[in-house]
This record gives sequence, C-alpha cells and structure tokens, in this order.
Amino acid sequence: MHKYTVTVNGVDNISTDVQVKNPGAYGNIDVFQLEFTSEPKIQDAHYVIYPIHIKAVDVPDGSWTLTSDNPDVTLRDDLTTLTRRGFWIEEDKGLQSITSAKIGEDITVYAFLAENAGEEDRNITLTLKPTNGSDIQSRTFIFTQLCPSWNGNLGCERIEEYDEGFSGYPWGFSWNSEMKIAYNAENLGFIEKAILWFYLHLFSNEDFVSDNTWGSIFGQDYTITIDFSKISALDVAMSSDEGLDNTWEIYNFDGINDASSMMQMLEEWGCVADKEFESNPTVFAARTCAMKNKFNKEMGEGEDGQPVERAILKRENIVWYLPAQNEAPNMQDDGAHTTLTGDYWTSTAIKDNQNAYKYTVNGSTSPEQRSTSLKVRAVRQRP
Repeated sequence: MHKYTVTVNGVDNISTDVQVKNPGAYGNIDVFQLEFTSEPKIQDAHYVIYPIHIKAVDVPDGSWTLTSDNPDVTLRDDLTTLTRRGFWIEEDKGLQSITSAKIGEDITVYAFLAENAGEEDRNITLTLKPTNGSDIQSRTFIFTQLCPSWNGNLGCERIEEYDEGFSGYPWGFSWNSEMKIAYNAENLGFIEKAILWFYLHLFSNEDFVSDNTWGSIFGQDYTITIDFSKISALDVAMSSDEGLDNTWEIYNFDGINDASSMMQMLEEWGCVADKEFESNPTVFAARTCAMKNKFNKEMGEGEDGQPVERAILKRENIVWYLPAQNEAPNMQDDGAHTTLTGDYWTSTAIKDNQNAYKYTVNGSTSPEQRSTSLKVRAVRQRP
C-alpha cells in the first residue's frame, strides 16, 4: 500500500510525501528481472518444438514457474538427446507447468505444441512468475498456432520453410558413388562406442553402413562409413493416390532414418568426417514431412548394457505426410501466411529410380529429377 500526502502552502509551495506500507505485498517488483525476451511468432499446425527466450535475474527464492493455459502445449527448460535432433517425442514433451532454478540473462525454454488439426487457429498464453510470487509479478507471452488450410478433407501446413538462399529439398534416393562419407570414431569414449555398437547392429542386413573393424569396435583406427550409393533401388512409393502410405514407405526404406540419426550423433560427439556434402542426403522431402509427426522413444541396450534411446514413428501416428501425385493439386492456402506458388514435390516415385512427380501450382504434375530441390508442404486428412 502506498500513502500519498500532498501539502499546499501556496501556488509556489507544494510538497508531497510518499509512504510505502507493506512493500512485500508488491513483491519488490523493481528488484528482480523476470521477463520474456522473445517476440511471439506464429506457429504452424503440425507438431512443433518452439524455443522461447526469457531473462531471470535475482528472482525471489531463486526459482520461477512457467505455465501453459492449454493442455496441448507443454513445456521444458531443456531438450533431451532425441528432441535436440528434431524429434517431437511424446515421452519427452514435458508438463503443462514447470518450475526451474535456472538463472541468467538468456534462458531458453521450449514449448511442445501438439498438432492443431481443428477448424480454427489456437491462441496460447504462457505465464511466467516467481514460483512463490503473486499474480501482479507475472508476465504473459501470447502466440498463435495456425490450423491447416482445409480443402474438403485435405489440409496443408501454412508456413513454408524457405529462408533466403534456401531453394528447397531434394526428393532423394538418387545418389551416385560420390555420396560416401567416413567418420573417424577412434577417439570416442567407452559409453559413446557402446551406443554406436547398438546403432551399427540396426544395419546388420544393409551394406550401405559399415565399419572397418566389425567385431572389435573398441580397437584403434576406427571408422564408420556410410555409402548412400549402395542403398537398394527404391521399389516403393508408387501410389498416385495414397501419399501417407508413400511417405511411410520412404521414411522406413533401408533404415535411412536410422542412418540420419547416427550421422547426427557422430557429429554431436565431434567425430570428423572425411568430406562435406553440399546437402545432407538424409534430409529429403518425405522425411521432412514425416518429422512433423509425433514420435515415441524406444529403449535399447548397447555394448555392456549401456542404455540407448531411439526415435520411433508408429504407423498410427503418421498423420502429416507428403501428398501423392493426385493429392497435391488439392492443396490450397488462403494466402494469409504463405501462398502456394511454384513447384512442389509429391511422394509418388517413378520406377526409373531417377525421377519422381512434382506438382506445379495451377498446373499439372510432371516428372522431375530426384536430385532437384523443390518446395515441400506436408498435408493431413481431416480427423
């Protein structure tokens, strides 16, 4: 409570006095700094991990609480191994309200947005305050998650992933003998090599991933080689109508998704590759769409019982996919965010193993070389 006393002794003689009674009721709001430092950004309709920055300095009792007003938006103050690699993991999505003791000028929190497959945009409010503070000390962060752009039963995502200088994604699976990379892994520690042992056994029936000392992983001069030119000729994803089935088949073909995870893992550990690719061969159109779904994690054991986590996309959880040849012309957007324009990949392969079908907006579908980079939009069916 503030008591203001104003004394008027004349036109040129006015004095004031302020008494602060029970200042703790206001939480000494000028003493600490607890605020959002990010500007809100619109988020897309699919599953999203949204990083948000806050400042937390001299917070009372040394902790703060962040709460979402929507149960479909959960929170974490860190990322796990799999979520750091871009997987939206059900078991690692956090809670609707979290409390943290992290203090600093720039702290990143993560909002895990479940898909918004409804008819209207979703408005979300996050509330940040000292854990034991009052409502007057709270700060809010309000942002919007779009709904799909619906055309009948088909809806597409709204925000295209094209920054300046980025031309799109290849369809993939058109790799020559130059698409071969080797990682020097001899300096890895015991735990890392135990985890790597688990991943290598996933490729026991494939010959495009190999090591030079199979059976003696803990030896010297240890190298992991990934030769994409040895992946089998693609004999799936031929449907002109079922893009979801095509996407599922491509994502799981020859363990290519596990090869991507292993490359990320090796690079995180500091393993040195013998070359750099202009583009990552494991980042292609269908996988880009598959990554916009909800994943689960599977626990396995590496050498000597070391626990290993692996991201799993269940068949019932793949709802966002690369549209098939006859589905792509049904994509539409009202232009409020990013208008559909130009060429987009479909998920329909051509049996020559060199081409796939693209869709030209307001035009038709036609063959295109799989190495060409084109736009990509994920779609889903109405629930």
